[in-house]
Amino acid sequence: MLKFEVSKLFLRKLKGTIATNKMLEPSEYITLGEPVTKMTLGVVGKREDIYKEDLHEKIVNPLLKALGQLPDKILLPNEGTSTALLGIWGERAKLPVEQIAADWTRYNRMSFKIRDARIVKEATILLLFQGPKSEYIPKLGIREVKKGKRVFVVNPGKDWRLEEWV
Repeated sequence: MLKFEVSKLFLRKLKGTIATNKMLEPSEYITLGEPVTKMTLGVVGKREDIYKEDLHEKIVNPLLKALGQLPDKILLPNEGTSTALLGIWGERAKLPVEQIAADWTRYNRMSFKIRDARIVKEATILLLFQGPKSEYIPKLGIREVKKGKRVFVVNPGKDWRLEEWV
């Protein structure tokens, strides 16, 4: 049976451990050029009537349980209480947080759709805050589910239900 030796210069993460000068079976070896999937959480929409405790108990904790791990990066719009609280949580969790601003002077009323399109394009997982009268957020969520992205939606109302759309 073939065995590979990992040199001291190349520390590789193998099945949850770092290996140095360890004999490996071919099935355990991670080859160069193997695709690495990064989880980028994109947040679209906002809610002004949310408290920190509700955000953690009813949104962040169930989201992390469903994902199974922390995202590698968080993309947020720069407005709204919900996105500000998610940004603070991300910074405390030592995650890179990028706040994307809408360019109102250049694009006028279309600026939020252009900003949201950038977030949707760069994100691999979406968290959508649906407003009570919003038609834009559900259409966006349905379109992205059809494309194969994982979409989580916070429904309007005071119960703060987090649902994954499949």
